[in-house]
Amino acid sequence: MRMNMALLIVMFMVVEGVSGSQAVHAAPSIVLDGIGRNTSCGETVELQNCAAQLLTTTRGNDVIILVVQCYLCSLNNLSIIDKIGLTYVQRAYSPNVSYREYYARTSSPLTLDNITVVFPQSMTLKMIQVFAIKGASREIFDPILSSPLNVFCDSMFCSVSIETPIQDFIIASTILGDIPACDVPSGFTTIISTGYFEVDYLIASKNMGTVIFSCSNTEDPIESIVVDAISFHGPA
Repeated sequence: MRMNMALLIVMFMVVEGVSGSQAVHAAPSIVLDGIGRNTSCGETVELQNCAAQLLTTTRGNDVIILVVQCYLCSLNNLSIIDKIGLTYVQRAYSPNVSYREYYARTSSPLTLDNITVVFPQSMTLKMIQVFAIKGASREIFDPILSSPLNVFCDSMFCSVSIETPIQDFIIASTILGDIPACDVPSGFTTIISTGYFEVDYLIASKNMGTVIFSCSNTEDPIESIVVDAISFHGPA
């Protein structure tokens, strides 16, 4: 009898352990999987007025985000050259502040993939940032956003709010106009800040409610903030 009871207890513990481990592995997550690092694009005759980054990731099926900004210039007719042949789709375009956002999806991990943006005209301040997100849904973007939120600021303080009924990777791109980095709310992490251009992100949990991103400084007016959200709400 005692042996039977002991056997039942051991079986119960094993079942609980298996189900517990399954619950841990099944927990949804959407995380940053790589950040592009600046590299030389040559500035040859074939690649004049370019900016390039190298990107390495740990997983396939990542969403790659590319943001492009230049100061006092036009982004019409720019081109994107990806070493492994990824195709980038335009997600956002803000001509008043010369800003664009593109995305692509990978099928396998990347190793030092070269992403080069060729600008349509000669300029000194040409800025790009590429980064990878693991765990995005098939739809990629939060369905509440048909396009990113774009707020024109022209003030020392600017904010944007977004509702997050699902787990979201929230991206906030700020066009600064030659000022120090943003003083951003707690929870946001900076990917890049150049003085003219900043990208921050926050991973919002499901049913987090309203998320507010803000930027403040004491030197010059903030030009614009663009906020987008990549979602996890089903199998990636």
